[in-house]
Amino acid sequence: MGKSIRNYLILLGLVVVVMAFMVFSNDKEVDWRMTYNARSKQPYGLYIFGEELKHFFTKEVSKVSYTPYEYLIKNQKKDTYNYIFTEEDIDEVSLEKILSEVKQGSQALFLNTSYHVNDTLGIAADEAYYVEDQEVQLVTSSYNERVDLTLKGRHSFDRIDYFTILDKNRDKALGYIYYSDEGKIRKKINFVEVPFGRGKFFIHLGPPIVFTNYYLKEEPKARKYASTILSYLPKDNKTIWFDSSLGSTSSSEFLSFVMSQPALMTAWRLMLLGFLFYLIFKGKRQQRIIPVIEKPKNTTIEFAQSVSSLYYQEGDASDLVQKKITYFLDNVRGKYYLDTQEINEAFAQRLHNKSGRDKQLVDKIVACISQFESTHQANESTLTDLDKWIGEFWNYNN
Repeated sequence: MGKSIRNYLILLGLVVVVMAFMVFSNDKEVDWRMTYNARSKQPYGLYIFGEELKHFFTKEVSKVSYTPYEYLIKNQKKDTYNYIFTEEDIDEVSLEKILSEVKQGSQALFLNTSYHVNDTLGIAADEAYYVEDQEVQLVTSSYNERVDLTLKGRHSFDRIDYFTILDKNRDKALGYIYYSDEGKIRKKINFVEVPFGRGKFFIHLGPPIVFTNYYLKEEPKARKYASTILSYLPKDNKTIWFDSSLGSTSSSEFLSFVMSQPALMTAWRLMLLGFLFYLIFKGKRQQRIIPVIEKPKNTTIEFAQSVSSLYYQEGDASDLVQKKITYFLDNVRGKYYLDTQEINEAFAQRLHNKSGRDKQLVDKIVACISQFESTHQANESTLTDLDKWIGEFWNYNN
């Protein structure tokens, strides 16, 4: 190694140490502002929501930053679509286009308050401020647990919206919001289904806190809540998400953002200085490139997905029921030390006494197992019921 290269490396090393110290000595403050920005990775942004959308639909999911009117004028649609909105309100000309689309059979999901939509559909909403202990709950049988929306970060209070006027003969309440007001727990409707022509409007009043990065990442119940709401939209439709913050960032805006952040600005200057030294002292590598050996990938999830897809395609409910029974009885033997050779009423009574589970629930499981062992045949209904009962058995009083 030449003397000039050695001096260059020493000088560059000192610069890196000094600049790194400056970077890591800065306090990293989390931005807890409630921006609901579609591109933001901060706690109250919607980046994760946008990334997960594609997993809920079998067809293309498009993200559009301009208005529905501009988009639909340029792209005439013949098929039915799913339209998703996360910003407050919508301009009148865009709403006219969406009304026409829904009337023809498309579906529109609003995840924030839109007074233009409410007025057009003949419904009304009100709002409450400085509320605490917020919870939301869906009324669907597939998921109806309450989701705690206690605010994180620097916010102690927030605004909530709820419906006050609905058409009882037309509209269907799908969800509620609970909040504390002067020591009393209030329950209000915040999610409704409104039929319109051949399509439907699904309106979830804002703000869309439950769909933000923090809750989708940290709260399993919030993830289930969000996925259940999205399940109201046909998964075989193409989906379009409208949000103006989805627009691309120009180079000038990028540099402005970098220079506004002390840590990013320091890193930017370090990169430029290092590149300058590289050009001055040496323009080519002196050492053979060392190949990168990647770590073995964990393909467990892909394997599980492949196996589950195989079972789904085969449609063999009897085989799945057999496995459910086998695993259930194995767990019973391991946890309660019961003999599972004979599945009868005596076994049901012993299992009830040992486990403390509801007798009717135990009887249904034992009867289902006995029926299957005698016929070795099962349909999808039997599989669904058995899965539900076994789940209730192990999650009893949890």
